[in-house]
Amino acid sequence: MNILILGGYGYTGKLLAKHLLAETKHTIIITGRHLDKAQAFVDELHDSRATARQADAADESSLKQALRGVEPSTSLRPSFLLVATPTTHHTETVICAALEAGVDYLDVQYSFEKLKILNAHAKEIQERNLCFITEAGFHPGLPAALIRYAASKMDCIESAATAGYLNVGTSMPYTDAIDELMEAFVDYQMQVYKNGKWTKSTSYDICKFDFGEDIGKRDCYSMFFEELRGLPEMYPGLKDVGFYMAGGGWLADSLTMLVLLGLKLNETN
Repeated sequence: MNILILGGYGYTGKLLAKHLLAETKHTIIITGRHLDKAQAFVDELHDSRATARQADAADESSLKQALRGVEPSTSLRPSFLLVATPTTHHTETVICAALEAGVDYLDVQYSFEKLKILNAHAKEIQERNLCFITEAGFHPGLPAALIRYAASKMDCIESAATAGYLNVGTSMPYTDAIDELMEAFVDYQMQVYKNGKWTKSTSYDICKFDFGEDIGKRDCYSMFFEELRGLPEMYPGLKDVGFYMAGGGWLADSLTMLVLLGLKLNETN
């Protein structure tokens, strides 16, 4: 398999590239809008399975060319597109390019707008027999997977609550992903499945979770992900299910407070 990582030399892309090279035998194609930066990262990797290519999510022609491969070496034609860069404003372009190239797709971004576009192309994805996986990160991504794993070990499951602790502090470099995260909160929803029904999207729930000795007990605020929606139907015994987030740093706490304030203002209007 040849895996093309869009945004391969970004913060997330670098981690994914190193992990894939360490854990698989696949060829990894590092791409981004700047070919020199992609090549510089490839040189750092010191792995013959890594190669560089130029591709810009905002430039449809460059993205299509990258996914078609470099002729006449068809061995470098990607069969899998991994989106590791903020592409919310170019979701339609990226998805259509993947469909035209006939490659499978995975992204790690949180975006309600992206989900709408993917759902609009669902029939075409199925007709082309392709696998499109979205929001496959830490959160969203893990909460529903953890609940489904736990449910497979139990005879019956009635309540399932997962929680995350976000502490970016000041060490994480500023990237376009921070801007994308702020934009995503425009559609932020807080509902949980409680007492057999979903609460309002603007009504937050608070739970206290113990994250262990190093972090301790934290108040966590509810955060809805689309992956949770189908769980009550999948497990009819479920009466309560949700995901909760705790902040651990000025950025995470500030985002939480801004979101809560914005939702409250929106509710009163």
